[in-house]
Amino acid sequence: MKLHPVVFWAIVLSVAVAIWGWFSSNLILKAARARDIVTPDNLRAPSENISFYSGKRKLAGWFVPSSDKESGSTIIICHGWGASKGDILVSTIFLREKHNLFYFDFTAHGESEGSRISMGKFESEDILSAVRFLEKTKPASAEKIGVWGFSLGASAAIVAAALDGRIAAVAAESPFYSFNEITSHYAKRFLKAPEYPFVPLARAAARLRFGFDPEKYSPSLFVAEISPRPLLFIASSGDENIPPAVTKKLFDAAGEPKRFVIFESRAHGAAASEHPEEYRKLLADFFAESLKALPPLMRATKSGTSKQ
Repeated sequence: MKLHPVVFWAIVLSVAVAIWGWFSSNLILKAARARDIVTPDNLRAPSENISFYSGKRKLAGWFVPSSDKESGSTIIICHGWGASKGDILVSTIFLREKHNLFYFDFTAHGESEGSRISMGKFESEDILSAVRFLEKTKPASAEKIGVWGFSLGASAAIVAAALDGRIAAVAAESPFYSFNEITSHYAKRFLKAPEYPFVPLARAAARLRFGFDPEKYSPSLFVAEISPRPLLFIASSGDENIPPAVTKKLFDAAGEPKRFVIFESRAHGAAASEHPEEYRKLLADFFAESLKALPPLMRATKSGTSKQ
């Protein structure tokens, strides 16, 4: 039986749409697993290999104790899309002078379980699971908890902090504003694809494969809820992946106290390597002020304030 041309081309178009949707959504949901080229041992920092669960997903991490044996604060360190905990070790290890550090691989990254990157939902759940793990297993080291995140890690940190008051402060370097905005920008920047119909098809395929809408876990919808806890936003002037104007929109939407610092850096994530002294002082001062030691009485009576 010969197909009518209209039916034939309808089938061809449907197949093409399905293939594009699968391919393009894979660019969002999948990334080659980065391995840890640098470890705490390489930097002569003591560490403990950690594993904990985020839902049913087993995550891998390192707990790096502070040089200050009396430190009761821990900073959770969150990497970006397609990276691993080792990628941000060199740029943040200096914080162990005053704080304990907790590095881990997000779901579907590094040594952690999982097959899909969610651009917000799974990653914020991972951070909240890390908070619970620290409070349960290392309460003396986690009397105050802060989060430093980069790119996807920064965006997830904003969502997690809005959902859990136990996170006392967030330093967010180059977070994206929303799922819809970042997918449009990346399609244009990396794929040279027009907005319509390709980007909506990719988003629709991602929603179908996830069973939820990643846009609902965008930091733009959560950032205002963090106040009155302090927020530090960091951007690089030459960042074309997540331009400073994007981070500025989140800064404008956030409540006080907040601060926004732009480094004259050439690329995404280049602030720490191009301006090491200024970068380190900025973060050290921010967390020193935000994670001040609790008085003895408060230490004895402190309880979690999770919104979950």
